[in-house]
Amino acid sequence: MVTNNAKLAKKVRMLRTHGWDKHYISELSGCNACLDEIQAAVLRVKLKHLNINIQKRRLIAHYYRQMLTSVTLPKKRDKTRSTYHQFVIRTYFRNELKMVLEANHIYPLIHYPVPIHMQPAYNGYIKTSGRLKVTEGISNTILSLPIYPELTLKEQKLIIRRINEYLQNMPF
Repeated sequence: MVTNNAKLAKKVRMLRTHGWDKHYISELSGCNACLDEIQAAVLRVKLKHLNINIQKRRLIAHYYRQMLTSVTLPKKRDKTRSTYHQFVIRTYFRNELKMVLEANHIYPLIHYPVPIHMQPAYNGYIKTSGRLKVTEGISNTILSLPIYPELTLKEQKLIIRRINEYLQNMPF
């Protein structure tokens, strides 16, 4: 799209990124529409490796599950198999842990800092019978660890070591 209208340009950019003006905060009801021809060509090649990459993610998740001792891990459900697009842990020391990891050049993400029912774009559209206390509480404790097929065992061990070292010294 081409326009000389700054307000319209901002709105269109927001609509193509989930309605975000600030990262992860939906001001408008938008979508993720950022795929261009080059990205499509890359994904077409990567699609041939999808099953192998999912298996690598599952191995990384399995190792995280074995070695992380002081966090709440993602639930495993019977008769399902996750592709581990994300590996989201929970800890009440989320913000502090994130800073510690970043200081060690490990970059976890907080994918959902504001629950959808509290997003400005959906104000008045999502009806609840009251506050969603569990959802709101969880949103303050979740942290997505690095998980991608190229993550090495050495890198994974460092991530685990830093998390365990930091959290084992916390007063529980």
